[in-house]
Amino acid sequence: MSHGQSRLLERRLVLKNRNNEKIAGILHFSDVLSSQDQNTDQLINNGNGHKNYLFFPLLASKLPMTSFRFDFRGNGESDLGDKPEEDNYERILDEVDDLNLIVNYFISRNWKINTVLGHSRGGSICFLAALQRPFLFRNIVNISGRFFMKKGISYENKDHMHLLDGQDSFFSVIKSQSGREKTLKVTKKTIKYWENLDLKMEKCKCHLRC
Repeated sequence: MSHGQSRLLERRLVLKNRNNEKIAGILHFSDVLSSQDQNTDQLINNGNGHKNYLFFPLLASKLPMTSFRFDFRGNGESDLGDKPEEDNYERILDEVDDLNLIVNYFISRNWKINTVLGHSRGGSICFLAALQRPFLFRNIVNISGRFFMKKGISYENKDHMHLLDGQDSFFSVIKSQSGREKTLKVTKKTIKYWENLDLKMEKCKCHLRC
């Protein structure tokens, strides 16, 4: 449905996951359509951590359909969760759970989910969620989300990889997320974790090609 001459309204929405942690987001909908309407195609978009990342607010304002964008745990208005910030590299499957939480909320209200959209890490999360539930999403829009996860973390930290020469060795990197700096810890366990994700992404590509 096109917005036409209608006004775009926003409604803040906060959900609780199974650990009673809040996941916050913003629902965009036309004023000629109630936010409770149960027959509307729903576009859920998620970015690299938080709902106001890069172009997402502008995109939501221009889309000719209802949309919802949200903060992954530990970002923006959402709770950090039960893992410390330094373990952020190993939190991607928790973020898949965040996306599933949002999806389940709208499905329980008989909303149709037309498309999921993600940028970078958010794109990979969309694919991993689709691997879990391959017939749920009609469309996936992936903007620069990588398939080969280990190559990504190795390239980003190529100047430090030689520090992982012992079983308990690690190095720390500083990332800017949600407008604040976070210290991320990288260990051999982290690299192995992402190798396992590579296997899952290979399966996901097979699903999408069939």
